[in-house]
Amino acid sequence: LVPRDEIRAGFVWNVEDEAEVGQEVKVRVVEVDVEAGTVSLSMKKAKNIAAFLNVSAEEWLSATVADTREDSLLVSVKPPKGKRGKRQFGIVPRDCIRNGLVDEVEDEVDLEDEVFVRVLSVDVENEDLQLSMKPLADMSGFADVSHREWITGVVSDKSARGLIVNVSAPSGGESQEGHVLVDNMEPSMAESFMEDVTIGQDLDVRILKVNLQFGTLELTTRPLPGEFVAAEDSMSVAAEDSRVTKGMVRRITEYGLHIDVDIDGRIVRGLLEKSEIDDRIPRPEEVFAVNRPVNVLISNGITSKGRLSLSLPHEKR
Repeated sequence: LVPRDEIRAGFVWNVEDEAEVGQEVKVRVVEVDVEAGTVSLSMKKAKNIAAFLNVSAEEWLSATVADTREDSLLVSVKPPKGKRGKRQFGIVPRDCIRNGLVDEVEDEVDLEDEVFVRVLSVDVENEDLQLSMKPLADMSGFADVSHREWITGVVSDKSARGLIVNVSAPSGGESQEGHVLVDNMEPSMAESFMEDVTIGQDLDVRILKVNLQFGTLELTTRPLPGEFVAAEDSMSVAAEDSRVTKGMVRRITEYGLHIDVDIDGRIVRGLLEKSEIDDRIPRPEEVFAVNRPVNVLISNGITSKGRLSLSLPHEKR
């Protein structure tokens, strides 16, 4: 069997366009699985990417764009200075093309463009050369941060794929770019983040994955399992006495504001009813917005919509 990616150099979109039934081709053996009774073959010349081993992650190499696909670029890259060998093909993952979130790879470059890349990883046995067009980002400050810890970042950009959030490690240091993809957003945020989230606003996030080698940081706004309390269970974690606390506006509906509040480390979805707002705030659109913080008073009751009842505190917000 010749897998699609082993038919030729470059990305094969349609296997039927590459060869005809009965056509003679040259192949080489890639892997033999005696137990399964299979043989993997390749029609491509073997890569000699050993020259890229032990290359500094900060060394830039000249490359030419050879092809594009949905999630990556294929480039032909020159060997490092002082090392012999021919150009070899390497892969630039979509999120390693530039800072920010890349929606469409083909919009970023043209075929035969000259680009500069860094070596991310070299797998000689599997002939896999991973590259990056982004400067090296130091994510070491996030390596030991618990996935349970919430960090406040600043939204710097957004696209159809998600949000770019600049965050600093709790231990200090320069802020780094992190990505909150749509699938990693709190559900109500994912529904309308393009309209509701604004550039420059603060956003609380947790760390999902730190890739020191690739210099990438995956973030989430989803609460931890057990951290979010369903409406029917909200009174079980409510405080015995009324208290003023900071909440996060998650939805704005005809009934009022749906707000997440933290009660003893658990997130409870409450409702600040419209009547409460109309009586106190002449122009609520100037005060409230989705994914913006607001101070509320927990009044230890359940609204007609089955949410923890919230009200506005009497003191100045």
